[in-house]
Amino acid sequence: DHVEPLSGGGKDAPENFALTHSGCNRSKQAANLRVARVLAKFDQIRESVIDLGQNRPNLSDVLAAFGGAKHDVRVKVEDSMVTYSLQEDSSGNLYHVPLYTDSLSGMRYFFCELPISHLHHDSKINPRAIGGNLRQLVSEFYDKRPQLHVSLAWMQLEPGDHRARVQIFDGQHKAAA
Repeated sequence: DHVEPLSGGGKDAPENFALTHSGCNRSKQAANLRVARVLAKFDQIRESVIDLGQNRPNLSDVLAAFGGAKHDVRVKVEDSMVTYSLQEDSSGNLYHVPLYTDSLSGMRYFFCELPISHLHHDSKINPRAIGGNLRQLVSEFYDKRPQLHVSLAWMQLEPGDHRARVQIFDGQHKAAA
C-alpha cells in the first residue's frame, strides 16, 4: 500500500510503500497510512475503555496510552518572566518565557511547548469524551495544516512550591490528535 496515497500527492516509489494486511488496506481506502495507524491506535484505546465500562475515551485515556501525565513541571515566576524545567531532562536545561497579565481578569499566563509526559487532563473542568472529529484533526496534522488552536491548561503554584501539574482543560481534541 502507499503510505501517502497517490490522490494526496504521494509518489509511486519504494520509499512510499508499506506492507499492510488486505483488510486494513481496504478500510484505509485513500487515507494516509500514518493517519490510519494513529486512528487504529485510537480504536484500540476506545475498545479498552469500553471493556472498563466507559462509553468513550477522554484525554486521560489517550495520554495514558502515549506516556502522558507522568511528570509535573518545575516552575519559578519572577516579575514578568517564567523559568521552567522538565523533570526527566537530565541536562538541567532551563527555559525562559515571558509572563503576561490579562487586563480584565488579572490572571497571569504564559505560552510554552511541553512534552506529552508533562501534560495531564483536567477531567473536572472538561470531562467530555473525545468525539468523532478526531479523524479530521489527525489528517490535518499530518497534512501540515492543523487548525489554529492550542490546548489551554492551567497550573496552581503554592507559595514556596516550584512544582506544578499542567492540566489541559480546553483543546483536548487537538491534544489527542
